[in-house]
Amino acid sequence: MTNTPDNSLQLRYQPAPLPENELDRRLALERYQILDTLPDPAIDDLSEIAAQICGTPIGLVSLVDDDRQWFKATCGIDAKETSRDMSFCAHAILKPDDVFIVSDALKDERFADNPLVTGEPHIRFYAGTPLVTSDGYALGSLCVIDREPRELSQAQIDALAALGRQVIDQFEAHRTLSQFKQAIAELHATQLSAVQNAKMSALGHLVSGIAHEINNPIGFIGSNLPHVRDYTEDLLAALALYGQACPQPPVEIAEQLADLELDYLSEDLPKILDSMQGGVNRVVDIVKALKTFVRSDEAEVKAIDLNANLDSILVLFNEKFTATSTRSAIELSFDYGDLPQLLCYPAQVNQVFLNLLTNAIDAIEAKALATGNYSGQMSVSTRTEDQYIRIKITDNGSGIAPDYAQHIFDPFFTTKTVGRGTGLGLASCYAIVTEQHRGSITYSPRPEGGSVFEVILPIADPQLVTLQQHN
Repeated sequence: MTNTPDNSLQLRYQPAPLPENELDRRLALERYQILDTLPDPAIDDLSEIAAQICGTPIGLVSLVDDDRQWFKATCGIDAKETSRDMSFCAHAILKPDDVFIVSDALKDERFADNPLVTGEPHIRFYAGTPLVTSDGYALGSLCVIDREPRELSQAQIDALAALGRQVIDQFEAHRTLSQFKQAIAELHATQLSAVQNAKMSALGHLVSGIAHEINNPIGFIGSNLPHVRDYTEDLLAALALYGQACPQPPVEIAEQLADLELDYLSEDLPKILDSMQGGVNRVVDIVKALKTFVRSDEAEVKAIDLNANLDSILVLFNEKFTATSTRSAIELSFDYGDLPQLLCYPAQVNQVFLNLLTNAIDAIEAKALATGNYSGQMSVSTRTEDQYIRIKITDNGSGIAPDYAQHIFDPFFTTKTVGRGTGLGLASCYAIVTEQHRGSITYSPRPEGGSVFEVILPIADPQLVTLQQHN
């Protein structure tokens, strides 16, 4: 039943004309989102019941698309679709209020040489009741077909029409269920966004307060370390001069100097001061990174240096990249492009990359536990393309199973063990990137193993420009 006419020959059978409301009818069909869906047992049953009531070997639920008729349900035939030009159902939808009946197709000039009549399935009898929506659009038909001419009783015609209404009721129920699922998904997304915004706001205030409290003592230590170094050098120089001037000190002083191990102290004390200065510098960097990451004015749209933001986040992960008892150090590489300022919600964008980097590290640690000789690698790259910035985060970790990949941005979906993942991280990333910044975020597997996440953000989305100007 998948035959197509030879377009090189002029067709003698008569394809159905288009309904006057064809454009609106097609839009109505699309609203139901039925085409090319999986079989539905309830609708399959209706096609079988129709065939049994009418005494025909074939029963179909047919939907008339742009250039084809597609079968949602079939009984007595294996076909999936045919050309619309050959379709009997395309004639049936022209009169939505009537059951369309062809008692003997060979005696009807509209169908006598139709390929579905002269060839498989050799249609001689056809009866189809239009599937009409509540707003009056005929989507297709519930039809019965026989290979012999026949007539239907009025009771059979009425029953066929009643079953057609049942098919439409099934379509409506599926549409309502789909709308309900969409509403639930939107509710989850709204809740997720609200939770994430509340968390980020609370985190911002908390970290800002902590950073302020840390800044004072660490600033005091950092400002005094150079003086301590100078005093130490002066004292050691004075001791050296004393040793030269008094090479044979009294016994008590000589014993004290021996206990001090003056030579070792003179060598080690500057190293300790260098180490202390390094620790102070590290704390200062962390405080700066925290301030950049959370931003106390996170609710506002601002232009940021994205490369600097990524660096600030990576500073917070410094310890995560070092070697542990279960794996070697993670090799981190950068490939930053020359980027313009990005107009965005900074804290939200930072949250996206925090989640992506956390997931990449978790994937590397998971693979390290499962693999003996393994070295984790991660790369971060940025590029400008047209009016967009592309950011790629790549890792050679455990990756994501193909069956799970299509669900990773769904709310509450997680591949992690209970207690380790909520399923909100990537869903939050998706909402922030696509809804708040009108960008895109995609996942793809690395051919050699691991994951690639790519985030594409408009440099200056018009909606954010308007918000910035308003603020």
